Amino acid sequence: TTTTTTERAPNPHSALTKMWVVSTKHVKYYLQKWKGGNGQIAAPLSIQQSTWTLLGSFLGLLLLSAYNEWIQDETNGDYELLIGPFGAAMTLLYGLHSAPASQPRNVVLGQVVAGGVLLVFSYIPED
Repeated sequence: TTTTTTERAPNPHSALTKMWVVSTKHVKYYLQKWKGGNGQIAAPLSIQQSTWTLLGSFLGLLLLSAYNEWIQDETNGDYELLIGPFGAAMTLLYGLHSAPASQPRNVVLGQVVAGGVLLVFSYIPED
């Protein structure tokens, strides 16, 4: 008995088709993340957590405001703090402490980006 083996020529379209299917799945997954993915809505804060959030945010911004006033007095108004980004960071840290945007690397990077944008816009000449 003789067995014959027939070798098939490689189909150049099969690799391209496989790559297309894989990349389409990745794009669909990425776009699904934009819509929120399968994330669950966070449970509402209790009254105690809401009270601590209010107190922490208020006292934190009060201290930052006092520090800002002190810096302005010491430098004759030449320097001041970026209070806006601090307020946004406190909202995330106290109100949504378990959210991905509230993680330390994101908060620090957000402050750096906000400072960079402020510097760019503060040096635009006024005509």
